Amino acid sequence: MQASPETIVLPPDLLEEAVRAAERRGIGVNAWVSECVRASLPRPWPPATPDPNDPLFADAAIYEGDGPTDMAERHDDYLYGPIVESGETDAAS
Repeated sequence: MQASPETIVLPPDLLEEAVRAAERRGIGVNAWVSECVRASLPRPWPPATPDPNDPLFADAAIYEGDGPTDMAERHDDYLYGPIVESGETDAAS
């Protein structure tokens, strides 16, 4: 994509920080500013294509098969067991 020239005015102290940050990354200030602007723009959610490196999607074996249909509502029960109210006894103990 062809870049169009734009002028961005930064206070001197901020420009110095931007130059140092770009140098640490080994890129020019223009590229660094472009990356910062791109990273700050809102992204559509959910993304059109899931990130294959996202652990939620990359580890499909965990999410295959039949699971409880109420997992979202009762996930604490499945992880930690049912809550026992004070004064009640746990039937399992």
